[in-house]
Amino acid sequence: LRFSEVAVGFVPALVAVYLRRRAGEAAARQMLLTARKFGAAELKGLGLAAEVVPGARLLARAEQWAEEIAALSPEALRRAKSLLLEIEDLPREKALERAAAANAEARATPDCQEGIRAFLEKREPKWNS
Repeated sequence: LRFSEVAVGFVPALVAVYLRRRAGEAAARQMLLTARKFGAAELKGLGLAAEVVPGARLLARAEQWAEEIAALSPEALRRAKSLLLEIEDLPREKALERAAAANAEARATPDCQEGIRAFLEKREPKWNS
């Protein structure tokens, strides 16, 4: 990955907002002000990649991730993704309040109730959503 904007006289303005939040000030400065290419291992170390997979295994690993995610509760996944977006810029106390509310809201969903039943009955859940 390379942010080459400064090498061609452009400002990496929009990406700077997201990169600084995700990777931190020091990493964002290094990436945006040097126009240097960063490898997969470096990106993982900066928290910008979840996993590094050799190219020959990439498709198989992506399919494995898709299968793992497809087996999960669609409702819980939707709510978790929404929560991550909601709490991104909140102060810690407000984020914890929102997370506690999300937890309480989720307990009332059919998916959560089915998941708990399936766990207690030692079986795979059957998601309705």
